[in-house]
Amino acid sequence: MARLDAAAPLPHQPLEIETLLEEVAARGKGLGGRRFHVDAPCDLWVLGDLDQLVQAFLNLASNAVAHPRDGGEVRLVASADERTVRIDVEDDGVGIRNQDMRCIFDRFYRPQDPRAGAGGGSGLTVELPRTKKPA
Repeated sequence: MARLDAAAPLPHQPLEIETLLEEVAARGKGLGGRRFHVDAPCDLWVLGDLDQLVQAFLNLASNAVAHPRDGGEVRLVASADERTVRIDVEDDGVGIRNQDMRCIFDRFYRPQDPRAGAGGGSGLTVELPRTKKPA
């Protein structure tokens, strides 16, 4: 994370969300025995760096793959309003305990017992500024 903080920002380009998430799903299948499902509207665009976004979503997917239920699935779900694209990375793993939820984005934080969730799975959400399809 420190390397990312110190790096110069990369130029952003228009990216179609469905294509981005299909790429993440294709690479995610190599992480382990989970099925990946993409649910994204067609023609939904954001500005971003393809490599960094794929890596960020693969990091979330690798966490979902690391705590599976047998035959589990990782879902990459996109939705949008006029200004924002919301991407949910959902899984059906053991989940995160409520007392750990407030700290999960703190650097270097690890729950004492990550498998002690209440069950029923969990997921994380990323929101990106929406843009129009390039001309």
